[in-house]
Amino acid sequence: MSAIVVTGRDDELMAPASLASLFQSSRCGYHDANLVDGRCPACAAEREQEAAKRARVLTRWQTDDYQAASQAEAARLNGLKRWREVMGQFPLIRDAPLIPRPQRNQVLAWARPLSHSHAPGNMVLSGDRGRGKTWDILHAVEAAYRGWFRGKAIYADRELWLRARPVSPFARHDPDLLGQWQRTDLLVIDDAWGDSPLDERETDFLYLILNRRCNTPNRPTVLVTNLSDLRTAFGYAVSDRLRSPAVTVIEYGGQSLRGSAH
Repeated sequence: MSAIVVTGRDDELMAPASLASLFQSSRCGYHDANLVDGRCPACAAEREQEAAKRARVLTRWQTDDYQAASQAEAARLNGLKRWREVMGQFPLIRDAPLIPRPQRNQVLAWARPLSHSHAPGNMVLSGDRGRGKTWDILHAVEAAYRGWFRGKAIYADRELWLRARPVSPFARHDPDLLGQWQRTDLLVIDDAWGDSPLDERETDFLYLILNRRCNTPNRPTVLVTNLSDLRTAFGYAVSDRLRSPAVTVIEYGGQSLRGSAH
């Protein structure tokens, strides 16, 4: 039955309105917008954007399982956010201009398998202060996150190391930190010992971490150190665990780069 529209005058009637005209004059309650042919343009645009987003996520992770791909993408973005918070602690390193160096390319090459869910083995960056070791590992892990790496990476500096390790022969290590370090997908321990060789407690603690990590597949560890004689500094047991399953040692020399960062 056709609808009749009544004007304000009692003695005058409008022509019956068609169903299409009623639809065209209706509004979308969500966007408070006029409908066009019974559809809201804003809703249609949002659906198109969502479909394009789903397609990008599925293509990125090369799967037709959107739920799994969405979870992987969320893990990657969360990891990237956490790692950029780590980089935010070092604004000079984070914002320093790129200085071409062979070590940087080697570290990037080491980290590249992370973007494809492969473990690259352990790595030791060795050399004097200010040679770019921390710059390289921070930016290499960020590059892995900008790729496909979706694991959890932990950056442990000297402050965390001192909190985690036993402070005396009669004290215990921090079980919470130790558990996090053992379970994380990538552990970076940066300059935890300074210029001094490790004492017996620190060596034993590092062995405990590496021993448990090397017995769990695909959990690489990176040690950044100013020490050069690694076998003497770490001891045979630690050096042996670093080689399981493989270790890449990159040595840094030359002049300090810290003046270039300013």
